Amino acid sequence: MLLLPPLRQLKKDPLQSGNMALTAALLFVPLAMIVAMTSEFVALSSEKALMQSAADAAALSGAQNLILVGASARQSTSDVERFAMAQVGEFANRATVSFKASQGRDGTFTVEGLALRPSFFGDLVPPGGFRIEVKSIAESMQV
Repeated sequence: MLLLPPLRQLKKDPLQSGNMALTAALLFVPLAMIVAMTSEFVALSSEKALMQSAADAAALSGAQNLILVGASARQSTSDVERFAMAQVGEFANRATVSFKASQGRDGTFTVEGLALRPSFFGDLVPPGGFRIEVKSIAESMQV
């Protein structure tokens, strides 16, 4: 008879039987959003680094082209823009990517890049998707 009171306490209350399932369901949505946002920001950081690397390489290529070949500004800028687009590779298929190159009078070569990438959340966060802007300036060292 001494075992009966503890056994009665183990009996579940019908009002509390689904409490754990409801709590887990309510926590699942915010946790899933946190995971999705984290992966989105990691990808965005990686894509910005890729864009910056492409702009840096293109600016250096343009500055080197001015020294070695002495090419015209129009030809150099179009070559550098194509070079930068080749550097981003597959990313250009997932986003709208453009590069603009310009040659300065002081022997500098500037490459500016812009990428518009849709967001995982259907361009709602942020509105219109992510905007990645990069800029690189290289100076030609004429001997």
